[in-house]
Amino acid sequence: MANGDFDWPEKELPQLEVFFSKISGVLNKFEQDCNLKIEKYYRQIPGWQFWFRHIEGGAGYIDVLKVDEKSVKLNAIWGVDDYETGTRFTKASDIVISSLDEIELYDKLTEMIKLVLSWQRQDLSPYKSEVYQRWKETWTKEDFERLNDKYPLPKID
Repeated sequence: MANGDFDWPEKELPQLEVFFSKISGVLNKFEQDCNLKIEKYYRQIPGWQFWFRHIEGGAGYIDVLKVDEKSVKLNAIWGVDDYETGTRFTKASDIVISSLDEIELYDKLTEMIKLVLSWQRQDLSPYKSEVYQRWKETWTKEDFERLNDKYPLPKID
């Protein structure tokens, strides 16, 4: 298990799957309409992430996290990594709470992806970490630059 909770698949995951089954229709529609890639319960988080390549480079995602039985928390993040300096540049949206109403949730998700795609590189803040300094030990520059290729470019009407 990514976060070390070996009981998570038996204890937490079934409850999350029941919860997300209530909104999976609207979440799958959002994924398909916007050409995104879903990661479910990454590192045992209680939510789904919608990943995409940002038009200005790097990758972004929108978190949909369970708050309680009647609401979810939405958050959007965009990051661009500089291989040479070992620096990650990021920006995050304000957190938005949504009910499980399909129209409200879809509209808020659509607003969030439009917001993230409106951000420019100068909006990003640098963050250095010892972990990022190890990029050169793990990847060549060419391989590193291809890491975001697994994410689709979003489609927005």
